[in-house]
This record gives sequence, structure tokens and C-alpha cells, in this order.
Amino acid sequence: MDMEKRKLKIPEYIKQIFVCLSLIVLILMGNYLYQNYFFKEFTVVGEEMAPLLNNGDVVRISLYKNETLKRGQLVAMQARDGTEDIWVRRVIALPGDTVQCIDNVLYVNGEPVDESYLDEWFVERTIEEYGYFTNDFNQVYVEEGYFFYLGDNRIESDPKDARSLGYAAEESIIGVDLTLIQENKALE
Repeated sequence: MDMEKRKLKIPEYIKQIFVCLSLIVLILMGNYLYQNYFFKEFTVVGEEMAPLLNNGDVVRISLYKNETLKRGQLVAMQARDGTEDIWVRRVIALPGDTVQCIDNVLYVNGEPVDESYLDEWFVERTIEEYGYFTNDFNQVYVEEGYFFYLGDNRIESDPKDARSLGYAAEESIIGVDLTLIQENKALE
């Protein structure tokens, strides 16, 4: 019998197993790429962004691709205290801006900042308890390639934001567009 006429016939169930395994591998590869190259999930540690984000909340970030930063935008950034932590902070001023605070009012380029993203009740309660929300600081000029950042909980975040540590390099940003995935139920 001629070898060309004799074809190796693969059983149908082997073909189906191969297709299923291929799909599983593709799904696993897609999930790996999604989690490591497009998005990252992490657990919030600390109260620097309270009441928006609290200790134990799980958030997802879109990994930073040199997007144009905007004032008021939340960013995930490499911690500036020498740890491997990821901090969530709010962009207050951009390269070329000046920023200062006088009597609980932030000024960027001499204009008061609309901080409507802050929880009004939380701000009032903080002022009642501490006598201020954002401590005064002198005007700072933000150099090219850097940004000025603060936490929403200005009392907690003071030692870990630009007031104490200075502005941060844009390259320290890991991600933007934060999405709360799971709230820490222990707070309720």
C-alpha cells in the first residue's frame, strides 16, 4: 500500500482535548498579561486617603503609560519612604505650577483650588478636632518632570506627602484610574 494513501487518522476526542488545552493556555496567558501589564491590584495600607480609600480596601489601577496628568487625579506611586509600598495620592500641582496653602485653602498658581473631591463632613470634623485640615505651607515651585501630591486625609498623610517629602518625579507613578474592588468590611 502506498504511504501517501495511508493517512494517520487522529481520533476526534484527541482533537477536542487539544482545543480545550489550547483555550486554557490562552486564557491563562491573557490573564497573566492583563494583571501584569495592564492592571495591578493591591490592598490599601493606612488611612492617608480616608474616607475615600481606607485601610484594607482592595483597589485596581491601570498601569501608567505616560498619560497626561491632571490636577485632582488619583495616582498610585512608588512609596517615597524607602519601602517597596505603593501609595495612593492625589495630584495637586503639575510641572511649572506653584502651590501653597493658607488658612486651609490650597492655591495653585495663585488661584484657590476647588477640592470638591474631598468629603465635606470629613473636612469639617477634622478642623473641629485639630483646628485645621491642611496645615499652611509656603509657596513651592514644581519643576519639570515632577508633580506635587497630597493625601485626602491631610492629618494622616502629612509625613507621607509632598509637604514633608517634596514633590515627586512623574516616573514614580505606577498607575492611574483607580477602581475600588473590595471595601474593607471590618470598618462597617
